[in-house]
Amino acid sequence: MAAGPPSAPDGASMVPLPARVVGAGTMALVVVALMCYGIYLGIVGKGSNTAVLQVCFGLFGLGLLLVLWDELTDFFDESMP
Repeated sequence: MAAGPPSAPDGASMVPLPARVVGAGTMALVVVALMCYGIYLGIVGKGSNTAVLQVCFGLFGLGLLLVLWDELTDFFDESMP
């Protein structure tokens, strides 16, 4: 029988990795994607598409936000009495 969607315990994250790892992985994948896109544009000889660049920079910003969020929550958790 099919069960419902998996649920996290109370207060736990659905993602089994820390936000810092997910953010760093996202940023690394965006850098690799931009390098591949640059090589592709060099081979084809076309100009870059602004929509592709906007998506890449948005994902890079999301990854940076995840890393900073994890760092800030760690900082505030350690500073609480």
